[in-house]
Amino acid sequence: MVNVIPTKIIKESYDKVRVAMYLIGFSSRVSNFIDAADVNGNIKHNSLSLQYLNQIDNACRKAGITTGAVYPVIGGNADSHSFNFLNPQNTNSANRLVYSSGIINHTINGIEWVRNVSNPAYANTFFKSTQFAITGKATMIYYSNTQSNIQSVEMGWYDGGSTAINMLTPGNVARVLFGQSTVDVQYPNTNTKGCVLGTFDSGLSSFYLRGELVGSSNGRILNITNNLDFWIGARNGDSQVYPSDKTCSFAAILQQSLTISQAKVFSHDITVAQRSIGRG
Repeated sequence: MVNVIPTKIIKESYDKVRVAMYLIGFSSRVSNFIDAADVNGNIKHNSLSLQYLNQIDNACRKAGITTGAVYPVIGGNADSHSFNFLNPQNTNSANRLVYSSGIINHTINGIEWVRNVSNPAYANTFFKSTQFAITGKATMIYYSNTQSNIQSVEMGWYDGGSTAINMLTPGNVARVLFGQSTVDVQYPNTNTKGCVLGTFDSGLSSFYLRGELVGSSNGRILNITNNLDFWIGARNGDSQVYPSDKTCSFAAILQQSLTISQAKVFSHDITVAQRSIGRG
């Protein structure tokens, strides 16, 4: 008598082996993130998602990023999108995202904010403004594969204007603000897609657009008195939050600066990772 193994059992066994094969050689950061963010196999049973997380991990390692908040935005649902890759705990102190009451769509492309000024869509990172005052250094990254031609803030807060750490795209002007240091760059065209990175250190803020250094400015982060939460999708601390309409496919907030080489390589690596899952 020949025993026939049900197809379902064969598939389940194959899936387990496949996942194990992909996880071999991956860091504990990747494994820990999958354990926290996976919902019914939406990440661990998707080989592209696993490879994407490995690319994010390698990008962080090459740039020396070990603390802060890094959001891979993978998995296609609110729960999976909310976890911080560097500390994937379901707590405010671990900078897990909590979403506003505004309309937010979660898809395989990322977090889609439905722009509404009266009821803005955003995610609270619980990353405090005063944390930047500790080191005097800061970096923020936002990746989107969607186009925008309206004035908006992709991430940040506003404290009387002088301590804003925001990324804005009013019209065709890209702007990075670190306290009293502001960098405005006219886009070479109307393409607002790709990786935007701002970094601040020793009184100098630098702005990278799609991996290229496009501007810098001298200034200082001063008078951070209000312990505000850093938002993604809008800016906290002002009646005009300028909610974004640019889908968030990746975001990061760091208490460290990046060198020119690190910023360029990190921007490139994040872009390659995004393209590997069809977000180019």
